[in-house]
Amino acid sequence: MNFGAGLRYEADDAFSQAHRRAFLQRAVSALRRHEPAGLLSFDTVRDKLKIHGQHFAGIQLIPLDKIVGTVGRYHEFDRAFLPTQEHIRERWKQVYAAAHTGGVPPIDLNKIGDAYFVRDGHHRVSVLKEIGARVVEAYVTEFDSPVPLSADVV
Repeated sequence: MNFGAGLRYEADDAFSQAHRRAFLQRAVSALRRHEPAGLLSFDTVRDKLKIHGQHFAGIQLIPLDKIVGTVGRYHEFDRAFLPTQEHIRERWKQVYAAAHTGGVPPIDLNKIGDAYFVRDGHHRVSVLKEIGARVVEAYVTEFDSPVPLSADVV
């Protein structure tokens, strides 16, 4: 993606700040001897709740604060979707530029109860949270849970 030098600098600075905040949060957690808040594993939650049924729930606007987990990218983002790995900088910057110049396409989410797990769109969630968005457009697949699951609890 080709974008102007000003936006390129802004995207790089935004990534650096977000990456630094993730590092500081991990450091504070270590000093307090707490496990840092990582993204929840969709597979682990699904298996523990013994969920099998699912259905496509369509495209929806989802509050970003209800996205608590991932289907596979546990190490690249923390629970707040701050980037934890330097190697994702360039992709993150591209998404940042897209969000500022034309928007981003919908993400793909799995839903269990009131909690959402990113299947595709981790960088988009991270960038949108960083720029202060409150919602994201998403294709949602809902999994039938015998136990109510709240995004606040998990």
